[in-house]
Amino acid sequence: MLKSLSLKSLLRIDCIAALTAGLLLLVFQNKLSVFFGLPENLLVAQAIISFIYSNFSFYLLRQPSPVKRLVTVLVVANLLYASTSLLLCFYFCSTASLFGIIYLASECILISTLALLEWKRIK
Repeated sequence: MLKSLSLKSLLRIDCIAALTAGLLLLVFQNKLSVFFGLPENLLVAQAIISFIYSNFSFYLLRQPSPVKRLVTVLVVANLLYASTSLLLCFYFCSTASLFGIIYLASECILISTLALLEWKRIK
């Protein structure tokens, strides 16, 4: 199913997912910090980054035909964020709860999958 999505559909998913994640992290930062066993400032930073991604994805989505170079920037940024999430998994493995590790690992998997699908659309 995901393989058949157009670039515009993937950008829409990227935009909505990033916006949703950012809002949830920001609104529930106190509770999520305890539940995940992760520092509150990390969750706030992730929320801010998510808002930046959401805005950039929305900008690309609004273009009649997204510029390949700008989509490449989004893909690279997504892969860097996914890699950082994986590194954070290892960094916080002794202090984060199981749910915190699952959250960070899920971020890594979902964002890198989305980035790779977007990359395939512009190749």
